Amino acid sequence: MNNTGQLFRLWFVALLVALLFSLAACETDSDDDSSADQGDDDDNDDNDDDDNDSAAPTLPPLDLVIVDPIYWLDKTRDDMAAELDAMRNENVGGLIWRWTARQDRVTYPSDAFVPFVSMAETDPLAVLLELAAARGLTVYLGLSAERRVGEFYADPIEPEAARVETLVAELAGRYGDSAALRGVYIPYEFVPAPDENETLLVTRIVGAVRRARADWQVLMTVRYPGFPEYRVLQEVWRHHGTMGFFLDWIDDGDYRRTWTIRVVDALKTAGIDIVLVAMRLGSHLNDLAGAMQDLDMLTEGREALGGSFALWTQVDLYDSLGGDRMRTAFGPLDDLTIDSQATVDAAGRVGFGWDYWRNADGSLHGISAVGEPELLAKAEAVREHLLGNTLRDGQLATVLDGQIPVNLFGNVWQEDTCWLTGLFLSVESYRYAVTGDPDALASAKALWKALLRMADVTPKRGEVVRNWSRYLYDQTDPVEPGADTIKRWYKHPTKEIYWIGDVSVDQLSGYFHGLATFYDLAADETEREEVRSITEAIMGDILDHHLHVVQFDGQPTTYGNLLAAPELAADFLLIAWHVTGNERYLREFRRQTYVEYLDIRAIFYHYAMHFIAQKYEGQHFQDSGYAHLFEYLDDPAAFHRWIWALEYVYQGSFLFGNTAANFTHQMHVPDSGGAARALAELNDFDPDLLENGLWFRKINQTWPENSWVGMESRPAVEYEWTWSPHGTTTQRGGPTYRFTGVGYLLTYWQGRYMGWIR
Repeated sequence: MNNTGQLFRLWFVALLVALLFSLAACETDSDDDSSADQGDDDDNDDNDDDDNDSAAPTLPPLDLVIVDPIYWLDKTRDDMAAELDAMRNENVGGLIWRWTARQDRVTYPSDAFVPFVSMAETDPLAVLLELAAARGLTVYLGLSAERRVGEFYADPIEPEAARVETLVAELAGRYGDSAALRGVYIPYEFVPAPDENETLLVTRIVGAVRRARADWQVLMTVRYPGFPEYRVLQEVWRHHGTMGFFLDWIDDGDYRRTWTIRVVDALKTAGIDIVLVAMRLGSHLNDLAGAMQDLDMLTEGREALGGSFALWTQVDLYDSLGGDRMRTAFGPLDDLTIDSQATVDAAGRVGFGWDYWRNADGSLHGISAVGEPELLAKAEAVREHLLGNTLRDGQLATVLDGQIPVNLFGNVWQEDTCWLTGLFLSVESYRYAVTGDPDALASAKALWKALLRMADVTPKRGEVVRNWSRYLYDQTDPVEPGADTIKRWYKHPTKEIYWIGDVSVDQLSGYFHGLATFYDLAADETEREEVRSITEAIMGDILDHHLHVVQFDGQPTTYGNLLAAPELAADFLLIAWHVTGNERYLREFRRQTYVEYLDIRAIFYHYAMHFIAQKYEGQHFQDSGYAHLFEYLDDPAAFHRWIWALEYVYQGSFLFGNTAANFTHQMHVPDSGGAARALAELNDFDPDLLENGLWFRKINQTWPENSWVGMESRPAVEYEWTWSPHGTTTQRGGPTYRFTGVGYLLTYWQGRYMGWIR
């Protein structure tokens, strides 16, 4: 024992001496090379080594990283240089500029397209390529990220192919001689399995690249979409009508092989050079074993079909796991998970996304960026219309007849006020968070008072109503005493105040959306206490009644069963836990997830409604229900289960451009293309059409039922994104009717908050 201790002391002394010599040697040179200190050791060196370039890399070696231009357009030359120096110090070989065209804008001075007006450098791409070449970094330029939804139904190939051919020709002409530029990246997402049109489109694009620069490589990402949603229905049948199973238990071997053959055939036919296989660990859609299986299947398929493309992995650097408030950025994935992805054997590795990894503090550049003028002008026009025409008692009237006052006749009955007022509270909270505008804050506070009153107007505090009014000049469709209809006007027994009862879960979807967004982004401490108190009253009573809404008179509401809208049940429980801190709600969420399989119910109900019944007007359940659920969910296992419920909603609405659904998905799966694709509907939106009279003057068309109607001519409805995929084909109400436009405002300001919209 003594000999062992003596040996240890001798070893420790030797180690200490060696360490002292090492420190002495480093004292004169703290650069990342082995030579004596020189002023030109790196581009940022000023002889005093204050640039801390001796720090060891914290990322595994990556061939490329993907950067999102929306966060780079504000960067000056010096900002870009600092980012590229950081990449070089992390042993990153280069970058992919994720897209050059999006939001009807391009990220360079163009003769054929409109550039973004809010760019710090006149030509960001020229600056980037110059700086990258000086550092020995390679660059790939992403092409168009915004496939037009309407064109999918009219001509899914020619218009987009023509635009991208022009884009490629311009990029080659302007930047083709750059030593750093090695090729292009196609930022598309295939539908679950690529169809013939997608293959033809990508083939056209690759052909344009080959004609412009034969030496350029073409890259593209593929993602295994999981098995089709109908497999859940089959599994329910196999379990004799019960839903007591996990998605991971379902054998998807046959479908995975079918998908692989179709994807490999499309990539081979198109002539893609490098395929990035998305690992999908950051979004928790996958685990490492699943990611390796995806790569193995594609490798086997490539060999079987004779494909020549290289297979690289797209390593996630971000983490979608929620925290304690609405996110402004995606925190970096833990080092162990990043390193484990890098051990997967592949020809190359690309990290997604550099911006999220670099901005762990939730301060991504671009959150408060000045908006591009057209979309901002629309938002201001819609808000002016809404405030001037559709508010009563601080609440948002769903639809109004413009020829009579807001407090008379049919205008008095507003059964969707709760829903839309809550969404408008979210709008103003986002707007305040983005702009810091005192007017936005004052508006949010006033809306909160109206929403707070909605849950404190009946004799039972915590009962949310559809609408309330201090006066009732006219009661449309009065209900006789003793009638069993409960969706009707009520009068408080001791106060001069009226309300519409029988609140439904979709009304509550907007209520809780606004409550949570306001709590996180705009409320002061007094208001946060109000939110906590009323949330406890609402959800405490709902939970006491087994997740069913019950009125003050003891009657359960007609459509107040939260278990019939599983995503809303999960969402409300987590919002209640987040706001109140009461573990009761978290325990119930876990019980519903792990014991009652509520996530499976959400997938099953979504499939049954959208694909069997072909009924799409319930889309807003998912838009609202999933917006906050993942923001507050910090349990990786539950996150994995619920994120697949959202993924199936996205796959079902991706082709239809539903902006709210796509933005909600993008909030939690940032490597998807939802935001880029959804922007087309915001671009096409016409605020004039909120007035039916202007719709008759400008459009006045009829379409066959279930035909696609583009947003540029679609008749207005209560909420722009509810009737997905087709949109309304008939005009609602007469020529004097008007709608609010709150759906446009919600997605616009949410997009600005998340940094997707300039």
